[in-house]
Amino acid sequence: GFFSNSNEYLGSAMIDLHDLITGDILSDWFELRFDPKFGKDVEQITGRIYVEVEYEGAVGMAPMTPGTGSVRSPSRGKSEVGARSVEVTVLKAEGIVAKDRGGTSDPFCELVLGNHRKKTKVIAKSLTPEWNETFILDFEGGRDSVLSVVIYDHDRSLLGGSSAEFLGSCDIALDPMGVDDPVRQWYKLVWDEKFSKAKEKVTGRVLIRTLVRPLTVSVQLDISKIPRAPRDVNKAV
Repeated sequence: GFFSNSNEYLGSAMIDLHDLITGDILSDWFELRFDPKFGKDVEQITGRIYVEVEYEGAVGMAPMTPGTGSVRSPSRGKSEVGARSVEVTVLKAEGIVAKDRGGTSDPFCELVLGNHRKKTKVIAKSLTPEWNETFILDFEGGRDSVLSVVIYDHDRSLLGGSSAEFLGSCDIALDPMGVDDPVRQWYKLVWDEKFSKAKEKVTGRVLIRTLVRPLTVSVQLDISKIPRAPRDVNKAV
């Protein structure tokens, strides 16, 4: 009736997110249609809805914030399960081992997370390299949620080839980290048999900034073509 608080179905749209990869932005208009899951009676449906999706690793659909046109992200600082993404900034290192005859190294950093690998640029002749490079990687919970930060010395051979000598690594557990809660921390470099068969002398530390992110969705509704529900004059007072 006129004074009731019931909701009247105006239409819905289905959006396939399966083909999106991290960093993709989907923005488009979608026609509103009748869906028996949301409307009991077949009604006349017109209009469309504009949806913008920025994909940063799916964690499932979050609740709709009352009174807004956006889907609420999980609470800041609360750890989540499932697929997510992490923004990793490799800032700098200090005190690393000198591998070259001149008493320096040519260090670069490799990030290893599940099947994902990312490398920074090589900093020539430095034991205190500064990279300031940012990468985004997807991850699942459990075993695949441990980020390995590995530093190598880049060597060029006289024949034009190259090789890498292990300088140290650290592991960072991502599962305990809260969503949208950045962590900037120094990590001690250690020897790890996963990355170096022979046990090497390792010194120094590396500064890493991590930021775990969920899927974010924003929605805008074009109401210009959506008909208003007819007023029931018989029940109006």
